[in-house]
Amino acid sequence: MKSLFILAVMTYFAGMAFALAQAEKKQAATPVLLTQEEQALRQKAKKRLYPGGADEEPLRVLDQLPQAQRKMGQATEAPEEHED
Repeated sequence: MKSLFILAVMTYFAGMAFALAQAEKKQAATPVLLTQEEQALRQKAKKRLYPGGADEEPLRVLDQLPQAQRKMGQATEAPEEHED
């Protein structure tokens, strides 16, 4: 009798899990109305598989960075040390 009860409970939970999975599957298949902006964003995200992917712009050469101009300070002579 005890094993029959356990079997019934396990069957119930398995059935509930199956029903929930089917409901999620049906919900995912239901078309959702999106604005054109949202559709464009979804398509862009779908294409972006990796950096430099299909939606990325082609690489281009950038301008050179400005060279730092170093100003030299006035040269000073080290003080001479006198030995007495």
